[in-house]
Amino acid sequence: MTVVTDGEHQLLPVGLGLYENAYTDGLPFRNPMLTKAIAYIRANISTVTVADMAAQLAVSERTLRNLYYRYTVESPLQVLQSMRMKEAKHLLESSSYTVNEISERLGYKSTFYFSRLFKSVHNISPTEYRKRSNQYQTLYVRKYKK
Repeated sequence: MTVVTDGEHQLLPVGLGLYENAYTDGLPFRNPMLTKAIAYIRANISTVTVADMAAQLAVSERTLRNLYYRYTVESPLQVLQSMRMKEAKHLLESSSYTVNEISERLGYKSTFYFSRLFKSVHNISPTEYRKRSNQYQTLYVRKYKK
């Protein structure tokens, strides 16, 4: 993994899919406000907006956006979208929720938009992702759980 710095701070890798480990493995941010923003997203993933995050942190949306760009090289909306896509993958792998139910749980008003976004990020539709995930899990169980 390539490390990017702004001369003073280590930044997270760029790209929606590359945020997964940083947010789930507890990578510490040097800024406590950003840490609070990520925790707020996790707790309110289905309803949170950038305006909500800014209000929760008592800063303007512009200040919040600048903070995200400084430490993650992406906007708050891109980070939120990344976290939602990661949660969608997790739900597709581990639950029996329909794609429609998952899109609603993650705050998307349109299942079509959710599916299109998922495919643009992961190059596979949510339904196909679930099928492949289930096939992989079945093969793993057959091979290693005998």
